Amino acid sequence: MALSAVPSVSTYVNDTPIYANFVLKDLERVEVLRGPQGTLYGSGSLGGTVRYITRKPKLESFDGSVEGSLSQTDGSDGTNWSVDGMLNLPIGKTAAVRMAFGHIDNAGVIDYANVYRLDGERGPGCA
Repeated sequence: MALSAVPSVSTYVNDTPIYANFVLKDLERVEVLRGPQGTLYGSGSLGGTVRYITRKPKLESFDGSVEGSLSQTDGSDGTNWSVDGMLNLPIGKTAAVRMAFGHIDNAGVIDYANVYRLDGERGPGCA
């Protein structure tokens, strides 16, 4: 029998409910609404609601940015890196497009070459 559990805190991006974990960029603000929010956000918000509000496109100016980061995770031989960018393009006097993009590459935490011993057929054997 499958277990179906509904989280007690609802999560929204602008006015859209989301039911998965996302890495969100280019945010204007984060709203945390404590306590039951069933009247505004439905029965899935018994413990409260978190709303991520994204930045709106700007009609008056072209704008862009790029940023990156490097880091090291204790216990890993690799390097973590990420790059994020944003581009705001005005289209005439009444429309604009804003795009946010990024990539994250985490090296991992465990770098054990042989966590287990191999048996004679190169399969996992008893330690």
